[in-house]
Amino acid sequence: LVYGTDLVSQMNAFLRASERYETQEFSDRVFTVEEHQDWFMRTYQKCIDTGRNVFLEEFKAWNFPKIALKPLIMGEFNPLTPEEKILLRLCMPLPNKSYIIGVCKESDKSDGRHETAHGLRHTNERYRAKVDAVVRSIPQADREPVMEHLRRQTYAEHVMLDEAHAYIMCELEYMAKDNVPIENLREASEALHTLFDTHFQPTTEFGADLARRA
Repeated sequence: LVYGTDLVSQMNAFLRASERYETQEFSDRVFTVEEHQDWFMRTYQKCIDTGRNVFLEEFKAWNFPKIALKPLIMGEFNPLTPEEKILLRLCMPLPNKSYIIGVCKESDKSDGRHETAHGLRHTNERYRAKVDAVVRSIPQADREPVMEHLRRQTYAEHVMLDEAHAYIMCELEYMAKDNVPIENLREASEALHTLFDTHFQPTTEFGADLARRA
């Protein structure tokens, strides 16, 4: 877990590794933070509707496996931002199978549990199998609006099942604001919360507080 001081510095640390890993537009591309934000302004519907950059309002926490840092480690992104250099110094000693989560004091209350759920799914095979089964059991008519919402959030297809599990568990009301019907998702959401609470065993009070249900 990397606990940041503010949303801007957190974005400058995590954005390029994260977007290279989980956004189809930037897969296998080298880009700057500024180039990403220009693209976001042109393509994200809420930016188009409001005429302003809402990135820091929409994305206040981060997650990815350590392997997502490989392009930064290998020098593909040169120069690194000062925040990326700090992130690498913190994360390089970690085992290669580690999962990295970034939150800060400005993150939303649901973000800690949401991001921890990603990490738990990545590191616990039993949890992954069970939550994937819950998501897949949702009728297509109820699941597809969630997937469409995630595509509008710019996620790539290879992370959609993981994102669906975290969004259905933690972000029902947020998705409702994007006209996603959520009533038929509540049972699945509760099942996912139960699985999370069963499998996540925090070792510190901070970890327990971070992953507490909002």
